[in-house]
Amino acid sequence: MSVQVESVEPALNHSHRCDRCGSRAYVLAIIVWGKNDGELYFCAHHWNQHQEAIRPMLAALLDERHVLTRHIQDDGHFE
Repeated sequence: MSVQVESVEPALNHSHRCDRCGSRAYVLAIIVWGKNDGELYFCAHHWNQHQEAIRPMLAALLDERHVLTRHIQDDGHFE
């Protein structure tokens, strides 16, 4: 069973990098796979690309992709 964690203030910062491409990470996936467990960091693009394969192994997920669009108002205009 996985736990989804949502934070108001981002817990991930510019020092957290995507394990796939090195871009800023907005998703932290904590996985359990057999006797192994670990943390995987993803940029939004690579999480979107790989989440289907990763989700069955999730122990916890910190998803901060909302940070990418929080500067856009409900009417579509930038703040």
